[in-house]
Amino acid sequence: MYTLESFFELAKAELFRSDEDKQHPFRTMILATQDSFPGLRIIVKRKITQELDLLAYTDSRSSKVKVLKEKPLCSLLFYHPDKKLQLIIKANARVLESGNLFDQHQAMATRYSRDYYALQPPGTIIAQPDYAFGDQAHFALLLFQPLGIQVLQLSDPRHFRADYLGSDNWKGKWLVP
Repeated sequence: MYTLESFFELAKAELFRSDEDKQHPFRTMILATQDSFPGLRIIVKRKITQELDLLAYTDSRSSKVKVLKEKPLCSLLFYHPDKKLQLIIKANARVLESGNLFDQHQAMATRYSRDYYALQPPGTIIAQPDYAFGDQAHFALLLFQPLGIQVLQLSDPRHFRADYLGSDNWKGKWLVP
């Protein structure tokens, strides 16, 4: 049986474990944004900080950058199929395109991926599945600051669900699953 504190620690432990294990299911997350239609996309979580901020990389010209600059409230969905553990993180997103944190991650990201050097922005229609690269990196660092985290553990004979708010120092409340 869980306590509210141990349940939250379980969720955090899986998020931190995914920083070390590139095969961990929490390495990828579904980002939900709010534009004229709700937008969903899978993105790679690059890091979680001790403050529970999550970092991800993207092309600075992508549609999600425009949407997040205009409407920074978003949701992140994680699911671990073996452990049947789901996290929904309600967050405030910031798009970083300068500063120390940005510089550190840009150096790493652009060293290992040519995609940030594509001449055309993501989503551009092309005649063939081949595209050209240039000399300029189009990189943005996404910083997601959690406002609330909902944890759901599917288990037999009963499920567990709790909601945690950052504004309440991550104290939780049990919910009916």
